[in-house]
Amino acid sequence: QRQAMNTPSLAGAPTAPAAAVPALAWRREWLALLGVILASSAWLWVVAPQRFNLFDHASFMDAGYRVWLGQVLYRDFSYNAGPVQPYLHALSFSLFGFTKWAVLSHLLTANALGILATYLIARRGLPARWALVPTALTGVLFHTINAQPWYDQNAMLFLLLAIVLVESLSPFATPRLAQMAGAGAGILAVLALMTKANLGGATGLTLAAWLLVGPRPREAFLGYCAGCALAGIATLVLIDGAEMVYQTILAYGPQSRLRNLPRLWHPLARLPHRPYLPGRCPDPAGGQASLVERAARSDPARRSLVYWPLRRLDRLDGHHG
Repeated sequence: QRQAMNTPSLAGAPTAPAAAVPALAWRREWLALLGVILASSAWLWVVAPQRFNLFDHASFMDAGYRVWLGQVLYRDFSYNAGPVQPYLHALSFSLFGFTKWAVLSHLLTANALGILATYLIARRGLPARWALVPTALTGVLFHTINAQPWYDQNAMLFLLLAIVLVESLSPFATPRLAQMAGAGAGILAVLALMTKANLGGATGLTLAAWLLVGPRPREAFLGYCAGCALAGIATLVLIDGAEMVYQTILAYGPQSRLRNLPRLWHPLARLPHRPYLPGRCPDPAGGQASLVERAARSDPARRSLVYWPLRRLDRLDGHHG
């Protein structure tokens, strides 16, 4: 009895409210996710400058740079891939200028969205600790291979975002909700297709099959078809759709490019910037200056060898600095 009297009672001990435990677990869960994103971002920040491929990565950045300057995709220069990637580059260039910070911001944003989407998908069916496993794998593998903002990863990102959208609204309470989810998935599928055709095509088929076996398949699939049609028509209207189809499909292979070289070369005839030829281009010092004038200012010792012949071509071309 004396021992029972001296033993402190647990009944009156202060306990955490019932809502505090889930809130604490929720904070730990999202802090762990944030840690994965930050660790992956730090790694990409280190390796990205070492993984730049001049032959592959530079062509997409050049297309984005041209779009940022105001040139029209497929009309003012030839480009044999979908239009989404250059416009994503142009968006980052409009925010940070044509700098490595723009490239890194594009890379880190796409990587973080991919990690977040993977976690949200995995969390639908797994506890938090197990959902972090595929999330961590995404942080390690999604962009590390290229470590550049690349159209394969961006196309797959649109697929992940479509899955997150449908999963967040499923099971659909109303037919209208199913149609909205399907339409959103269709728009994202077209964005994937317009980023990279092979991955985008696989994405479209995957999403269509998934919606057909999910809840309210008829409404979801009809919404999906409507979203695909809307996004496809908008793309063809906003850009030169006929030239896009020609350059990305009909003249895509190397033999087709060689056979159709005169047509693919025709943008140079009306391009105001004359790439790789003496012409007018933006001058970092301000105003307009021809390429040959900038070359002469940067390397005066070579004036006698290259400046005057190029200057003559510049005069014949009609573009004076």
